[in-house]
Amino acid sequence: MSDPIFNLFLVCIYLIPVGLIAGSKRTAKNEKNVWLICAIFFSWAVLLLYYLVVPSVRERKKSAINKAKSKHAKLKAKIEKQNQAKEGVIGVADIADEHAGEVSVEDAIATVEGGQADTAQPDDKKPT
Repeated sequence: MSDPIFNLFLVCIYLIPVGLIAGSKRTAKNEKNVWLICAIFFSWAVLLLYYLVVPSVRERKKSAINKAKSKHAKLKAKIEKQNQAKEGVIGVADIADEHAGEVSVEDAIATVEGGQADTAQPDDKKPT
């Protein structure tokens, strides 16, 4: 067991996980440093955990793209709705549906036409 070539072989086997983690593009900066320190102490077990836990670059890019697409679609729908409201494309029913119970039909018509709603109360509801 005191053969230097055999000892060198064991050291190389022990350091393979460190080299693989150091050369990987799955992590960067401080996160990679933590994985390397763990790999020095626990070697192969950490290498296995590293590949199981850390998402690949491709997965991270897909996740970022999906988040951006979702956010873009929401903003686009919001802007489209605002433009329709400005152009008067949204009708009385749409405004009444949005504010169910909050807006009367007269107020909705006045909003679409750009005027003020008649706020006069019917005779039977006027305070005495």
